[in-house]
Amino acid sequence: MAMTKCNAQNSAHQRLLHLFNKGNAELAHGDLKSAYKSFHSALHEDSKVPEIHYNLGLVLHRMRRYAEAAESYQNSLSLNPNSDQPYVHLAICMEELGRGSDAFLYYDKCLLLNPNNSSAHHNLGLYLGK
Repeated sequence: MAMTKCNAQNSAHQRLLHLFNKGNAELAHGDLKSAYKSFHSALHEDSKVPEIHYNLGLVLHRMRRYAEAAESYQNSLSLNPNSDQPYVHLAICMEELGRGSDAFLYYDKCLLLNPNNSSAHHNLGLYLGK
């Protein structure tokens, strides 16, 4: 019985890893529709992996679906609040949605976590220069 459960867990992990890697390859090649499907399927396998939410956010962001992308970044941060990169992308989404004060707060949160995040410095500078 224990071996069967272990095999099932290993199989589920392999499916999750396959979908995640497939989505990354599709995203890298600009196949956003396929990447969306892969990451969405991966979330059905395990919704507790922050990197899947983050990468789905990247796909939605590139599709200009900013509100959905922001939700994915927030889901990623709820699972891993010490990751700085989702804050940068969340801030950019907030700018695109016309929520500049929220964008500023997210850039600030990113820089509190990682004062050397060059993307946050660059994008915050662009935001403040508007």
